[in-house]
Amino acid sequence: DIKGEVEFRDDRRTSVLPQFGGRARLGIQGKFDGAQQSLRLASVTTPSETFAVKGEATGFLARPQWSTELELKDAPLAGVYGSARQIGVAIPDKMAVAGIVAGTVSASSTKPLDGELTVRGVSITPQGASAITTDSATVKISGNTIALKPVTVEIADKEGKQTASIEGSVNVGAVSEADAKISTRGLGLATMQKLELTGVPVLGKIPVGTIRGVLRFHHAL
Repeated sequence: DIKGEVEFRDDRRTSVLPQFGGRARLGIQGKFDGAQQSLRLASVTTPSETFAVKGEATGFLARPQWSTELELKDAPLAGVYGSARQIGVAIPDKMAVAGIVAGTVSASSTKPLDGELTVRGVSITPQGASAITTDSATVKISGNTIALKPVTVEIADKEGKQTASIEGSVNVGAVSEADAKISTRGLGLATMQKLELTGVPVLGKIPVGTIRGVLRFHHAL
């Protein structure tokens, strides 16, 4: 039987663990079986914990295999957002985010990163812009690809209440790239600029007006 505690430290100025002050401790328990060449570990969590981790490894001397799973249980979106930026996901940094995340992400020696997360009560506020809100959004993770399933968002500013359907994906592999699709019955170009969508050809140069219809674009990061 195995029981103990693991401490994670990140002493860089831009820590991957900002919500923990660069340091986090995790209780663990599990079992090691030398005859069966297996090791199984799981985090020790309380009902108030927002995440749980488990993993196993087998076949140390013959054919090593491993698997691991992370479960988020109504974790703060702000913490997940900050950590994602630190590990290289190309998302804007000048945003205030709020909401909670739930779901699981797994990986193994035979299967790449895989999982699905649901974000509820989402509010994203770019610097100098009004909040973008939606009740729920779903993110699918598969290998190096993080994909946002179609979701309707609402933006309320001086141009009035605006809605748009957004879907997209980001590839965070060796060659990073992003795809996005926006469908709207009326979205102000000034609002698009505040949302840092000025990389869209032509539209990024037009400060006044309204876009109506479907816009799809690809961007190499």
